[in-house]
Amino acid sequence: MDMTFQYVMIGAMALLGGVGAFLFFSPQPKKKIKGADSLSKVYRESQGEAVEEMAVLNRIIVNLSNRYAKPGEDLETRLMKSGYRYKNIPEYMYRRVINAAAYAMFAVFIGAYMFNFSVEILTILAVGAAIWGFRGPDISINNAIKTRSEKLQMEMGYTLEQFLNLLDAGVGYEDALANCRGIGEFGAFLAKISEQLRLSDSTADAIKKASADIPIFPEMEQFLDLLKSHIIEQQDISTPLHAMALTLREKFNNDIKKKSGSARLRALVVLIGFGGAATLVIALMPLSKVIFR
Repeated sequence: MDMTFQYVMIGAMALLGGVGAFLFFSPQPKKKIKGADSLSKVYRESQGEAVEEMAVLNRIIVNLSNRYAKPGEDLETRLMKSGYRYKNIPEYMYRRVINAAAYAMFAVFIGAYMFNFSVEILTILAVGAAIWGFRGPDISINNAIKTRSEKLQMEMGYTLEQFLNLLDAGVGYEDALANCRGIGEFGAFLAKISEQLRLSDSTADAIKKASADIPIFPEMEQFLDLLKSHIIEQQDISTPLHAMALTLREKFNNDIKKKSGSARLRALVVLIGFGGAATLVIALMPLSKVIFR
């Protein structure tokens, strides 16, 4: 069989297998696209039975955008919480397709030229690599959300102390929140809450709007609940916030020590590895001269 034809077949089977596996494991979308019903009605009236093809395409598009979204979070929300790891949904979809194609071609190249696998094995490798590549942007978004959460968590301890110092000095909570602007991303978030409190009708609505693009982790959720209690019920939150700030700063210091220790350990492992390799080369040089003489 001609090699070119084999690779064309591998590509076709990989594409069909990848799409089939994706659709098989994809759940039905929970949300409808805006205007989908009216568009479908117009199309049905103009094209008749061909609307079924549009319905299939519609399902594929929705699945492509929502397949790996967390419950209650759509793709746009996840992009916002990641700090826009990708500028928009079209770029995200483009990266998924490019990644899938690149991973599949790389797997075929390695399998064919280095291991001389059969067409069947190459097809399986291509499908698996394409699916893994297709998931790459989702993994990247999740990692970006995790990194951003850790950064916010590191900034919280110090910023909360500044916020509490302002409250203790008699500054109103809205002004205290606004004055935290410039103290990292968490300070900008507090200033954003202050702006929304002035614009929104309710405290809950203001905090919801301000935190729409912020990753929510346990400490953040606890802080927002305390802030609501202070604003709505006029509860004194100094003691729990001081305790939270102290805990977060201690955690931050411990994390710095752990990372410093890990960096030293990695440097030691690399040094030992290079030293061991150099020693092995020196030790084997006399033996190699005897063997190849």
